[in-house]
Amino acid sequence: MRWRLGNESSINIWTQPWIRNKDKYYVSSKIPFGLEHLTVSSLIDFESNRWKSDIVGQIFNDGDSRDITRMPILNPQELDILIWKASTSGSYTVRSAYHILMETMIKNQV
Repeated sequence: MRWRLGNESSINIWTQPWIRNKDKYYVSSKIPFGLEHLTVSSLIDFESNRWKSDIVGQIFNDGDSRDITRMPILNPQELDILIWKASTSGSYTVRSAYHILMETMIKNQV
């Protein structure tokens, strides 16, 4: 599971899976002291509907900064929702679970 960003008010940037990258969904940067409860909404300029690139660059390592600023900010009026990361629709299907299971089994045999 991972979060699909909406109004970003409920997503903790350090403890929740929200990064939109096929290889990772959590940030890998170290948590700066005092910023443990920071949410994704604090990284967005809602007037321009853009990421606050200067803040993102200061808080996160280069890889996380790149992943974050490449993510589209879709509709800040919608709520954040958890989606199934293994399907393009975000909905759980038995087929998508089967594909994850097969990929895992193949990786474990190597």
